[in-house]
Amino acid sequence: MAVDPGNVVRATVKFDLAGQTMINVWEFQNVGEGSPDNETVFGALATYLDWGYAYLNELLEQNVSGVDLKVDKVVVVDGKKTVIENVGQGPWAYNFVPEGVGDRLPSTIAGLVKFLTSHGKSFGRKFVGGFLEADSGGDTMSVDVVSALAELAAWLLDNAPTGSGWALVPGVLSLGKTTAGSFFEFLAAEIGTYWNSQRRRRPGVGV
Repeated sequence: MAVDPGNVVRATVKFDLAGQTMINVWEFQNVGEGSPDNETVFGALATYLDWGYAYLNELLEQNVSGVDLKVDKVVVVDGKKTVIENVGQGPWAYNFVPEGVGDRLPSTIAGLVKFLTSHGKSFGRKFVGGFLEADSGGDTMSVDVVSALAELAAWLLDNAPTGSGWALVPGVLSLGKTTAGSFFEFLAAEIGTYWNSQRRRRPGVGV
């Protein structure tokens, strides 16, 4: 099986925060003319996310770890994102090896990266928890955390997975009334200075 031009895949990245689960959900569209096979797509996304999250290694507590990655092909059916095929599932974290030492913030406290698109109502929010109390000034994140999140975002925006005739760009598969099924590519990112609360979400909600 393959990911054809125009297909959208959802990558669900699972982390362990010393017994607590954190999930980030990403969506990508093949904007090229080639059709990479499922194994190629899974490997490319695993490598891409591994290198991106590795920018946080020095700041996340050492017991935070990457668990697994699940990639599915999705479409919009009756206003919902529906999985039509599993692309692959397995480990992804090889360069992502947190090494911070100290007391960790509660699992619900997270840094937020907000990715923007050309359509104002379509954006992506990625919450990252596991930072140290030493990098918290009450409600605010340290300069080091803000800088690391900015580096992560910049790298992910600039290094979308590509291959022979194909490219997987990150973005949002819209569920809007007038834009349902449209895909909006991430163009820029915003990182605030305040901590956010990472609520529990179903995979695919809040991406």
